[in-house]
Amino acid sequence: MIEKRSILLACSLIVSANVSLAAGKCSTTTGNPDRPNSFPTPPGAIYDHDKSHIDILLHYNVDIDGIELPVKTLKITNNNPDMVIFPIMRDGNEAVVDPLAEKLVGKYDPSDAAYQEYRGYIGYKATDGKTYFGLQPCQSILVQVPLVFWNGARMNIVIDGNVLTPRDNAANPTGYNPNAHKIIVDTNQYPNDNTLIKNGVVMWYHDDPVDTRTNIDFSPDSPAQLLEWTIRDKPYYSNPKYVARVKLDPNDIVTLINYDVSYVDNMVLPAAMEAINVPVPPDYVLPTKAPFSYGYVGTPKKLTDLQQTIRDFTQDKNQILTSYFNGKGWPMYFLGNNPPDNYIKIPSGQRLFADSPRGDHRSKYVQNKYMLTSAATGDITVNIGDSNTPPPDEYTLMLTNDDNTSPLIKKVAKGDFVVGYCSPLQVSPIRDDQTTVSSITIPKKLGEPARVVLNKRLTGPQSNCNFDFNRPISDYASDAIAKLWYSWANHYVELTKDTPTVPDAVGSVMKNGMRLTFEHEVNGLVEGMTVTGPGLDNEQPADLKVGVTILAIAEDHKSVILSQVANETFNQRNYSFVNPKKLPTADFVNGLYTLNFNNDNPEEGRDHAVFAKKVYQIMAALSQIQHDNGNMTTVTRIRPTTN
Repeated sequence: MIEKRSILLACSLIVSANVSLAAGKCSTTTGNPDRPNSFPTPPGAIYDHDKSHIDILLHYNVDIDGIELPVKTLKITNNNPDMVIFPIMRDGNEAVVDPLAEKLVGKYDPSDAAYQEYRGYIGYKATDGKTYFGLQPCQSILVQVPLVFWNGARMNIVIDGNVLTPRDNAANPTGYNPNAHKIIVDTNQYPNDNTLIKNGVVMWYHDDPVDTRTNIDFSPDSPAQLLEWTIRDKPYYSNPKYVARVKLDPNDIVTLINYDVSYVDNMVLPAAMEAINVPVPPDYVLPTKAPFSYGYVGTPKKLTDLQQTIRDFTQDKNQILTSYFNGKGWPMYFLGNNPPDNYIKIPSGQRLFADSPRGDHRSKYVQNKYMLTSAATGDITVNIGDSNTPPPDEYTLMLTNDDNTSPLIKKVAKGDFVVGYCSPLQVSPIRDDQTTVSSITIPKKLGEPARVVLNKRLTGPQSNCNFDFNRPISDYASDAIAKLWYSWANHYVELTKDTPTVPDAVGSVMKNGMRLTFEHEVNGLVEGMTVTGPGLDNEQPADLKVGVTILAIAEDHKSVILSQVANETFNQRNYSFVNPKKLPTADFVNGLYTLNFNNDNPEEGRDHAVFAKKVYQIMAALSQIQHDNGNMTTVTRIRPTTN
């Protein structure tokens, strides 16, 4: 039986959540309910007084089969006494029944179209009759959670209202589409909860992208903190009409809420979440069956305290990182030239690689800058024209040096790569893509050309041409981390280099299986050995790909688990084994550390050889994944198996 809207309060107590921006001290009142800011909701958003049209945009009251949706609520509190926040819920309904189907159907929400963008912008209605974005200091709002926001939903707490609905060529790190469908509705009210504002609204937003198998998410450099949750409801997912559309795994047919403040991607704000009066699933053994509140996740630290800690962490020569990055501080996101109140947003360890300048990840604010500061904050490319002054030799470019170009010339540096652009009938004088700046001389007087000496001869005249000076790609942070991990992997290679050679052995593999089974017992094998033979992919050094390696060895020594599945079935064939090899690395990963633990005192649970082996096994397996255009993204080739 589905909970009815008439017991809305009971239902919300069964599964609901609190989101709180931690900071400062607030009074018990809801603050000033009528404090308009300068970020009104956009034109074209329909105000739905009785919520009768909202189900056209997304399923809010009933689903596609007319089943009344159980009411789930989210209470958001801004505990910061000095700051307006802009919470935005979002989901793309990306969990689908069959990702290869011609028509995608949501697994947990078959009612709303899959792989489209759904959002809920938190706001309020002021006494001037207009609606505005934001949650004012010391205020709370209660929001009903539509069905599409039940599974893997996110909330981005934005701190800069300028990026909410950007127009024209303004920075758009939130991926807002002014042509998306929008409806504004009043939020929920409960007579016995006097902490809620009475004029709260939500602008529900639905964007149907051109490519129906992609959705538009917030950019990592958006000025926002990420929160996440997942909701399940056993009676709803057990309804025969729902089961007729989607048959869920029994483990999914429960009533619960899962939630977290996600600092695994990035960090900018302190926030906390808790679940209120959550029913305990029946398989848990606890002294009481009554619903109760779970503790919060996140942090209750003050905003100023957290930002100061982040600021300390990003400073050069700080005492937290010491010499980890050769004295450099932790990188931060470039949030434009005027970040709100100079807030600092930092990436997690995984985002250091995912958003690395080596992947050419550009800022959403200034395309000529990188998203992260680990490659410095200067311009990536500087374009300057020829001065039409005859050059003194075949290696020198003479550049225009006037009021407009003088600031640009000062950005040109030794080592910059040079590209030339000339008229259609004129060939560029730049020899190839390895032409770089050897030196630059800037005259003291404007009007006199600057001289740029190149490492290679020019192949023709430079007159009437202009030149791009591209800063070499660098990334002190990901380079340092990669160097350390490759050093650990190489340490295992050193530890196993004297392992006696193992002769070829007769074995069998099955297609899509990870086990190599031997005809007889094979001794002398060690984890990390490269295995070659029928059905196994060979290494491709040019693509930085290693061969198939041994992940585990059976106790009877009659089989091993491989790092990649076999591509065909072969029986009773010869297989060869080579000691763990040094993993191939990109050019920027050089000068690996030599690790030596001979003088360390033994500690239980801290064996450098065991750790080095695990690092090698993981990195060797990952090195079998094909890189996509060198853009630090990958296409997996390791398929799951139950063998």
